[in-house]
Amino acid sequence: MGRPEAHIDPSQGPLQRFANDLRTVRRKAGSPSYESLASRANYSGTTLAAAARGIQLPSLEVTLAYVSACGANPQPWVGHWHRTRAALAQRGDVHEKVRVRA
Repeated sequence: MGRPEAHIDPSQGPLQRFANDLRTVRRKAGSPSYESLASRANYSGTTLAAAARGIQLPSLEVTLAYVSACGANPQPWVGHWHRTRAALAQRGDVHEKVRVRA
């Protein structure tokens, strides 16, 4: 079993809300390990865990892979990601991470 995730306060801002929403999708999927998700998402467990850390906005591709690996519909997440990115840009805080596939 991996380390427990650090608490995220979704009221802290759009990035934290986004990460919290990713974590909710994972919990609804039964809290699979990030390594288990990695085998379905074609991204490393480290990349997927970082997506839900709330420190940096993951790329859209990583977001959609994460959500899909959890068995959720990725389509609503396209808009969610773009709204989050716009909110971060408005705050001057866009630090999108670009990751390569595993």
